[in-house]
Amino acid sequence: RPDLDFQSIEAAEKVVEEMPQCPEIRHSENRAYYSPTADFVNMPKRVSFTSEEDYYSVLFHEIAHSIFTGSL
Repeated sequence: RPDLDFQSIEAAEKVVEEMPQCPEIRHSENRAYYSPTADFVNMPKRVSFTSEEDYYSVLFHEIAHSIFTGSL
């Protein structure tokens, strides 16, 4: 829903804030991905998602890429 009044999920935000070596999180493009060369996660704008849970699900998925890429 494009008019979603995004409400951050406090527990999810805390996970991101307390993650050791968390990559920078950007909202520059309308696609989600992890850039291993620049070590950042790009996410679509929050209002692009149908719910807050969907946003964090994708965010954690992309952050997981940073964890596994860094351990190779």
